[in-house]
Amino acid sequence: MSDQYRPDDLENVTIAYTKDKRIVTCFCGQEVSRSIVPHLKAKHSAKWQEWTETFVELRALGYPWKRIMRLFKAGDGKLLFSWTVIERAVRQEVETGKLLYVPPPKQAVVRWQPEDFALETTTVWDFPNRGDWAVHSGDYRGNWPPQIPRNLIERYTQEGDLVVEACVGGGTTLLETWLLRRQGVGLDISKLAIQTTNAKLNEMERLAREDDSISLDPDYRPKVIEGNVLELTTVLRAHDIGTGQAKLVCIHPPYLDALKYTTNNSSDLALISDPDVFCERMRILAREARQALSADGICGVLIGDVRKSGKTVPLGLKTLEAFLAEGFALESIVVKMQHKDRSSEFYVRRSSNTLLLAHEYLFILRNVQPWW
Repeated sequence: MSDQYRPDDLENVTIAYTKDKRIVTCFCGQEVSRSIVPHLKAKHSAKWQEWTETFVELRALGYPWKRIMRLFKAGDGKLLFSWTVIERAVRQEVETGKLLYVPPPKQAVVRWQPEDFALETTTVWDFPNRGDWAVHSGDYRGNWPPQIPRNLIERYTQEGDLVVEACVGGGTTLLETWLLRRQGVGLDISKLAIQTTNAKLNEMERLAREDDSISLDPDYRPKVIEGNVLELTTVLRAHDIGTGQAKLVCIHPPYLDALKYTTNNSSDLALISDPDVFCERMRILAREARQALSADGICGVLIGDVRKSGKTVPLGLKTLEAFLAEGFALESIVVKMQHKDRSSEFYVRRSSNTLLLAHEYLFILRNVQPWW
């Protein structure tokens, strides 16, 4: 690994462990308990800003979060902070508008369409290998695999139909709408999500220009809008998209505050820790989705349960109740198997009798009673 991006100050940082403490000695000589980050922000803010800008630069060069973590280890070889600390620092800088984020690019597209794709025929969906065709990748935390939106789009829409992605995340659904020649529109409240999605679309467009085997119709290039999903129809109308036009609305909301997508945006669903408050917001989102949908249109909602204080919160079923209460009819409940959940190891110890969460729900709902 090249050291050209490694700050020289790190050579003077050391970490010591006692029986019950972690002591970090900063390059300035001051000792701090557990984490050096609060000290850096308070006493060396310019240095921390410089390091954060390097994190962003390295990501744009294709460095995974964990490789950056290892590059920024202390002078004595111990890990200085976790990769989630680095990711959070980047997110904060992007959300405040200080930095522009570009996700790691693909060097080339191996294939533009999935191999041997077939629509799912049962209510159990299992994708142990996340689809990687076109420029799809799993580098945006919490995004769903492209097999899910492809199934929804191909089953419930026709070429030229409008598909709305209410929580755009890493842009997975919008990439699929372009590949499948649907009119795609995506919203998100996170600047990081918007910048990630735009970068993915730009990357796909650039690689397609260099490859004679694929032709992307510019008329189907998706629109990406920074906006509050709880004001979905207002945002759509502001972009000349009237109510009742979408054939499909895709929603993959946060699972309470399990993953925080912004730092202090009061409208961010990912900052809600109370399940009852979250489900109140889900009713608003359901109402907005119904107004965006055409008569008999479909809404696909992927959500899983969470654990709070060691107890399971049936967030999936509570969310279903919220959507049904707003007039949707339930078409299907799909159990989607969950693989490689990086947070599950923190839920329970191996000796516990508590079962790890290994599934999510995909609720397929029909707008059989148009709001108008």
